[in-house]
Amino acid sequence: EDALEFAEANGLQENIYTAEMLVNLARYYSTRANEAAKRKPRIFSQSSADIVKMRTRKIQSQSADYAELALQIFSKYPDQQVAESQYISLAHNLIGFAYEREKKWKEAMLAYQQSMEIQRAYSTLEDAAYITTIGRWINSRTHFMYKKTAEQAYSEGMCKCWPYDTEENIRAKSLKRVPPKMPRKAYTSGFSIVRF
Repeated sequence: EDALEFAEANGLQENIYTAEMLVNLARYYSTRANEAAKRKPRIFSQSSADIVKMRTRKIQSQSADYAELALQIFSKYPDQQVAESQYISLAHNLIGFAYEREKKWKEAMLAYQQSMEIQRAYSTLEDAAYITTIGRWINSRTHFMYKKTAEQAYSEGMCKCWPYDTEENIRAKSLKRVPPKMPRKAYTSGFSIVRF
């Protein structure tokens, strides 16, 4: 925030580096919102739980505001957008987080779609950031499509993005099934770690 004040005092508020700072500030507020959401009220009641939710939403909203401001600045530098693509995709994600917290599923889904489109150019499916974006998009998409037909959803801006981009992905079938072998000493239920 001090750096942003310095930028404003020196006429640098429209600078690309200021936009980067705004994204980092948005990330900071998003982290604070997640921490606030995890805090349990000292005296649990519905009103205290509502206060925690309200505070969390307010902090997440600050994050989205900074991200929106950064995107406005980035849009003034179209020749720099490839170099700044990680910041721009992160800004869209932070906006998506805020919409998700507000349960505005369509807006969240559209923000994640923009992030995915940018990330596709410099990322792979193995990158944690891309995986997270796809996961958040699928979650928002699922909520958005509740009580809608696919045609309605597509007409409102939902993309046919991976993994829903081809019929084969939608109708994938397992080629081989291997049932688990239960140990003889297994008397109770347990857990397993699976990697695929």
